[in-house]
Amino acid sequence: MSWAALPIALAGVLASCVASGKFTVRPTPPKTPVATEVPAASLWALLINGGGSKERNYQSHLLHVRTMFDYLKRLGVPRDQIAVFTSDGNDPEADLAVRDVQTNPNFWLIAALAVGRRLGENVRFENSAIEGIALRPATKEALARWMSTHNADLRSGDTLLVYVTDHGAKNSKDLDNNRIVLWGEQWSVEEFRRFLSAVPTGVRIVTVMSQCFSGSFANIAFEAGGNGGIEGNTCGFFSSSAARQAYGCYPENLGKDNVGHSFRFLEALEATGNTVLAHERTLVADRTPDVPNRTSDLALRKLLEAHAQQNGQSLRDYVDGLLNGQKNVRKIYPVLFRQIDAIAHVYGNPAPRNLQELLQNSRSIPQMARQLKSYARRWQATLADLERANFERFLSAHPEWGARVTAKSLDKIDEAGKRRLARALLAELLAHTKADSSTMNRLDRLRDTAARAAKAAYRMEVRHAASLRMQELLVRAAAHIDLERNGDDDTRHRQYALAKCENLDLGAVRAGHGPRVAVDSRGPSRKAEHAFPPLADEVALLDSIRPGWLGIQFGQPPKSLRQQHRLNKGAVEVRAVVPGSPAERAGLVRNDVIVGTTDGVFRERNQIREWAMTTPPGHSRTLLVLRNGVTMKVAVQIGAAPL
Repeated sequence: MSWAALPIALAGVLASCVASGKFTVRPTPPKTPVATEVPAASLWALLINGGGSKERNYQSHLLHVRTMFDYLKRLGVPRDQIAVFTSDGNDPEADLAVRDVQTNPNFWLIAALAVGRRLGENVRFENSAIEGIALRPATKEALARWMSTHNADLRSGDTLLVYVTDHGAKNSKDLDNNRIVLWGEQWSVEEFRRFLSAVPTGVRIVTVMSQCFSGSFANIAFEAGGNGGIEGNTCGFFSSSAARQAYGCYPENLGKDNVGHSFRFLEALEATGNTVLAHERTLVADRTPDVPNRTSDLALRKLLEAHAQQNGQSLRDYVDGLLNGQKNVRKIYPVLFRQIDAIAHVYGNPAPRNLQELLQNSRSIPQMARQLKSYARRWQATLADLERANFERFLSAHPEWGARVTAKSLDKIDEAGKRRLARALLAELLAHTKADSSTMNRLDRLRDTAARAAKAAYRMEVRHAASLRMQELLVRAAAHIDLERNGDDDTRHRQYALAKCENLDLGAVRAGHGPRVAVDSRGPSRKAEHAFPPLADEVALLDSIRPGWLGIQFGQPPKSLRQQHRLNKGAVEVRAVVPGSPAERAGLVRNDVIVGTTDGVFRERNQIREWAMTTPPGHSRTLLVLRNGVTMKVAVQIGAAPL
């Protein structure tokens, strides 16, 4: 069995080869990966959700733990071999942040306003509970106590599954030693390694960790210090790299819309029963900016970095040399390249053949993500201005509502009362707004543009993550080639041992059912559903939502000037003119007061921003400007907003 015959998930078939030391070339891998199923009786599980504090201990984390516990229970794992460490344990004091999803479709009319923040669904605190098991506090002391009590019960051949869903803390001085956030304290990679060192020899340790900067914990697969050899019996799967945040932390229960690495990984684990296959599916199915990875990714990258350095090459050049120099590389590693194709297909990115091609295809994505986020913030701020003006007009037309929505009045109402009041308020506010078709059309336009910009910005972040996922797979393919050409028996043995550790076969179940289901060994289908439009469509969208730009800083004119010239509240005083901007080219200067345009005066605060942003770049308009007490006309050609 050769390294080429180990594309992703074939470690289970290697046990006899590792034992015998026979490694012969066989370029076509077996069709079906084989892994030894771990009997439920030999599986132990630690489920950890630290939470940090009740304000940060989100419901999504507890949902993760409940899902994993339910899965293990249906597999038949003995209850006394599952330990759940979450927040403050069985302490009856509320420790869980929960918020209901806003269901009123018209709430957007006040969402950005102070009244909306008071009438919105607020975070409340409940006590963590999982039916059928006693919770333990997520503290170092409680974890150490469990280990000292149960390490003698663990036997060679057993498996310890450590599942962590939590917040993570980045150690900027040493990314190899990031931290898990426990209840009121933190646990570093080194501390976690020392904790696991008490596990008896021969016990396989598999971690699944879904927190920010979790990739740092891949270092537990190496001997102490992270620079030694691979231990072989310790491995794991992680939601993101050591330097990246993870997604999926929120106090709402979003039902079918729950997002993040844990939800996708657990869904795949229930369907396949195999950790490697679950990871493969998650690489395609996790539609967040996460970059799922595993310990062997780090091990193979370390191997290539060392060989690249020995050859005086960058990692990219070394990897591409291996990929470009291997004939039929896609046929030799079909699972890897099928995954790359599936990720490219789903996320609208071109499928690369090497790192240079990947870089060329994805070079513009991070910049486009920054642009779209910037545009989204501007459109959302402008929408909030108009929502505020619309609400002020509503209160003027319906003065009976004024006293009902003051902070003092709302603070006296319970949550149920706030919901009733919000329903009544929004019904009248919507009718008032629809009666003013001009304002309604403006609101709809701004709302649609802000939403399209925000969604596109998020998609672009996910596209960037997809390119990073494909990068890891290309590096993995190159490492297989490198091991065939340059690896010694000891290096291969250690890599095989690590791959075997990762290939944990637990058993697949469907909700409410016990039988195993067939495991799909072919990897993600190339016919997977598109998640995103092609990248070219996003470029066109970027142009369509790019706001117009005038290039001034402005504020309210002095009160005396407003009174003297009877200025509307929409009039603004120019505080500064951006050099090289359309405003400078038009001749606007500091202390000019912009009253409106030849089409009408600005009647709402900050209306000039909406006017500039909604004017197509390149179009000319005429402003009415008050300068030194004299009203004049200033022609200006609106530009495109810079980043």
